[in-house]
Amino acid sequence: MSLKFKQAVSCLRYAGPLARAVVLWKYENHRYLSDVLALLMVDWAADSAPKWFDSIQAVVPAPQHPKTLDRRGFSPPEELASRLACAFSLPYLPRVLYKIRETEPQARLSRDARTSNIKDSMMVFDSSLVDGKTILVVDDVMTTGATVNECARALRISGAASVYCLTLARQADCA
Repeated sequence: MSLKFKQAVSCLRYAGPLARAVVLWKYENHRYLSDVLALLMVDWAADSAPKWFDSIQAVVPAPQHPKTLDRRGFSPPEELASRLACAFSLPYLPRVLYKIRETEPQARLSRDARTSNIKDSMMVFDSSLVDGKTILVVDDVMTTGATVNECARALRISGAASVYCLTLARQADCA
């Protein structure tokens, strides 16, 4: 997989109580966990963000397909990204990146299948919002990086100068 983002970092390791909390949050409708999980991300960014974090010009959540959004009732990446943008007074662009094709849930797929599953599934709605800017893509969990890479691909095609990625958690065996 050719990387389209400059760097991806994660706040925490996806294991133990955090992994259980994320499952409750995403799949069992425990939406109240949004505040707690976003606070973990904000605190991490305030204390440990790389130097490039200061160059971010806009925050974009990894998009969900409308059917996934309808089924779940909320977007975990939007919950995190909106709070992060607010905490650091950064522009928040929740609807600039769209998932234009429904894909299989990445969590159900092998490492090799994830890249082909997500390929060409995202598009930028208004390139003038990202053109020439340094963008931060926010997602909940990173395993192989295929989703954030696809986000970065769409943003770069639409003129983003550079793209960085921040996730709440990362699988221990992530590449």
